[in-house]
Amino acid sequence: MTQCPSRIVERYIASQELPEECPVCGDYNADENGEPVYKADPSFCSSHCRDVYMAEQKQKDDVEAAEHQDVAKLISVHNAKCVRCVTSPVYCFHQEGATSANTYTID
Repeated sequence: MTQCPSRIVERYIASQELPEECPVCGDYNADENGEPVYKADPSFCSSHCRDVYMAEQKQKDDVEAAEHQDVAKLISVHNAKCVRCVTSPVYCFHQEGATSANTYTID
């Protein structure tokens, strides 16, 4: 082991703590006493910032899902030509011209 186990635990605990600043606008999300400014979600300073953050995350998730679907469709079209791999989510290399250097899988 390269690090002291107690240091690893300290780093893990620190990573689980709430941020001191709002991840959207950078304002403090707690007052001088450490009480959250926005009690419904202590990570943010307001409902507006939380809503903006959630909308951005949803947009990113939608883009990733669309990309995943595009790759799955390409693999499905390619695999339809192979009897052994027609239902496989893994890119088929049984076909002529396919190379093993391009390995694609769908989770």
